[in-house]
Amino acid sequence: MFGWLKNKLRTKEVRSSPYLEHPQRLADIMAAIQVMGTHLWDTRPVEHWKTVLGEKPLSVKPEKWDLLFYRHPEFFGKEIWREKKEKEGIEVLHDNYYLRWSRSLERTVDVESLRELTSDEIAQKKKDGSYNQTKLALKLLMRRKSKSC
Repeated sequence: MFGWLKNKLRTKEVRSSPYLEHPQRLADIMAAIQVMGTHLWDTRPVEHWKTVLGEKPLSVKPEKWDLLFYRHPEFFGKEIWREKKEKEGIEVLHDNYYLRWSRSLERTVDVESLRELTSDEIAQKKKDGSYNQTKLALKLLMRRKSKSC
């Protein structure tokens, strides 16, 4: 009896999907996932992502990567970082974007030696207080980086 109404509502929902706003939307999202998922650091300012993704995405107006990241919180997140510029004596805020999936992986690669630490080495570092996650990268990157060397 109300099948026509259900179909009409479903069609309206589909039309409002951000995936269908532009024919290149999926291509932009996939490009960002691939690049951000294999990058040494998972969180970077949008200016950095532009250097590896290209200046502008194809599917959003105005053509800004941060707008694409904002419209797809299921994949991308945002952090605000503070940077103190001692020379000028001011504090600057940066919007940094990351791929949510990367946050689920443990960082196990030493960025100085590009060597993956064993689980025993990581456990020992945690035990003696020398474990510093900010000085470790994702294993996923290590695999990709070693192939390109």
